Amino acid sequence: MLIDNGIDVNSPDSDGITPLMLAALNVSPNPTPNPSPNPSPYPCIIVAETNIVIYNVFMLIYLSIYMHLHLSTSIYIYISLYLSIYLSIQGNKEIVEQLLLAGADSLLSARDGSTAFSIATSSGRKVVALIIAEADLRRAIVTGREDIILESVRAGAFVDLPTASGWTALIYACATGNTNLARSLLDMGANVNRAEADGWTPLHFAAHNGYADLVKMLLDAGANSGWINGRGATARDLATAAKHDAVAKLIPMTSQPL
Repeated sequence: MLIDNGIDVNSPDSDGITPLMLAALNVSPNPTPNPSPNPSPYPCIIVAETNIVIYNVFMLIYLSIYMHLHLSTSIYIYISLYLSIYLSIQGNKEIVEQLLLAGADSLLSARDGSTAFSIATSSGRKVVALIIAEADLRRAIVTGREDIILESVRAGAFVDLPTASGWTALIYACATGNTNLARSLLDMGANVNRAEADGWTPLHFAAHNGYADLVKMLLDAGANSGWINGRGATARDLATAAKHDAVAKLIPMTSQPL
């Protein structure tokens, strides 16, 4: 409800902790020695904390009663332990997803340098950590954070995860001439022929911008030189139109099967 009413989902508390960081942690923060008598100016944080507690308590009570009535004691104890571990690993997945959809910035840091991802990872919230890693990857592509791109992929984010416009990390690297990043992403299994929304592949971007080293690398990795983008142009066409004649000569003229 608060999100629907336009509350800023990135509002931090005095320590720089955002609602997303609290949701990633999945527990309420330790109370301060001298709590303020004034209500928090950041209602999203209160909602995140309250929903976390209510959801987990409700589920554990419901499941405990059900299992106690229907299962033997030994099976009940076993499954209860399993569910406790499962909830711990899951983290507060639903709230994290809601906050991200509402525009929560996963790259924000608290005063101690912690991020939502580092908090989820250090507290063992594997599912939430992966969700945040994917959000980090998308934001890093848009903002040009090479370090975060690599960190997110190493953390398990899908290397070809696209942004809203269809850009992947490899497309970003080839559009900006970042040869080292492109090489690392290819080594991580990036799809060399993955196109963005307008049909431009990494090879299209590299050729259009005249990045000869990248063009060679992409072709060696299996880039399809016959791929036609939304404008009806191949990578060679783009290089020629941009007067990158030396680059155009590197790209085969014969179309390959699409």
